[in-house]
Amino acid sequence: MITFPHISSRFIIKKLLGEGAFSTLYSAFDNVRKEVVALKVEKPGKPKKVLRLEYQILNNLQGTLSPYIEGLEHICPIYEFIENEKEELPNIIVMKMLGNILIHTIGKNLAMLKRQKGRKFTLSYAINLLVNLY
Repeated sequence: MITFPHISSRFIIKKLLGEGAFSTLYSAFDNVRKEVVALKVEKPGKPKKVLRLEYQILNNLQGTLSPYIEGLEHICPIYEFIENEKEELPNIIVMKMLGNILIHTIGKNLAMLKRQKGRKFTLSYAINLLVNLY
């Protein structure tokens, strides 16, 4: 079982959902929220500011950081950012667990799917994937 010592009392990691260049995505049970959430965890050795920047961008897109910006309704809800100053402990984004159509139906994460298609996604294909995720 995968554990991260600084969050092990709060989250029970269920399974690996996918990996990207800078982070790994897990489903986990949150003992505070009493629900299954998605945890986006920084990979070791990657710049610590990357996940923080992603968190800020997602919050901006949701309209939660400014009363002057109307949020987009199809952005995955972000619950919180768990920041760690120690280099050996990863930063984590806690977000709502959405449907697993890419995991269960296609059985691949986006990077694997992109390699399988052998080229960049067309705009219509990418929109179709996003619509099916929501």
